[in-house]
Amino acid sequence: LDGEAVMLNFEQAPLNEVIHTILGDTLGLDYVIENQVPGDITLRTRSPIPRDQLLPILESLLRNNNVLMIRSPNDRFFISASANVRSTVPSFVSAPGAGYNNVIVPLQYISATEMAEILKPVARDDAFVRVDAGRNLLILAGTQLQLEGWLDIVTTFDVDQLAGKSVGIFPLANSTVEELFAELEHILAASGADGGIASMVKIMPVERLNSIMVVSPRAHYIETVQGWIEELDSIEDPASEPILQVYPV
Repeated sequence: LDGEAVMLNFEQAPLNEVIHTILGDTLGLDYVIENQVPGDITLRTRSPIPRDQLLPILESLLRNNNVLMIRSPNDRFFISASANVRSTVPSFVSAPGAGYNNVIVPLQYISATEMAEILKPVARDDAFVRVDAGRNLLILAGTQLQLEGWLDIVTTFDVDQLAGKSVGIFPLANSTVEELFAELEHILAASGADGGIASMVKIMPVERLNSIMVVSPRAHYIETVQGWIEELDSIEDPASEPILQVYPV
């Protein structure tokens, strides 16, 4: 002990002893251990750790040994290596806390399915309690450190893709969306080869309106593409002009 901070030094110590030392002797918390949790750990800290950081560290050590620590509403911790311990306290929290928790993550701008695909490389399969596409939310289960890390990733990707961007929609008079869209892609590809605006502009066909939508973080790029569209759309196809035909009856 170093005042309110604690230094940890375990050498091939049984998990049971580590739990008793941290939860019981150091933090004075109430806990229940189901049977004997298996595993030995070695843990050393070079500098004292604040007491409020001990629970996340212990929880991560237990999780790495397939042991879960779940916190009940009366602040009693249940520790078990059984998979059934998840149903001991089937509660949901709005923010990660000490103990194995379920967190509901509503999404604003990205789909729940796409967000789950982003998280899969850094989350175990059992972390995804539910991927709710209808309500566009995720229910994630994990330790405090795991949930905090996943929520940081969600915050990074769940953003408004159009925030701070300019958008222009340009209807076509003489061309079809398919033809002009293909020509614009060729122009952007050519300009991109010379370090042009291809990486800063996204064009999308809007077939229902026979229009082209242009999105860019720079307004003057929208005007540049608008000039291309007007120039390309000004070429009239003689075959598209109405022709009066007279047939004697």
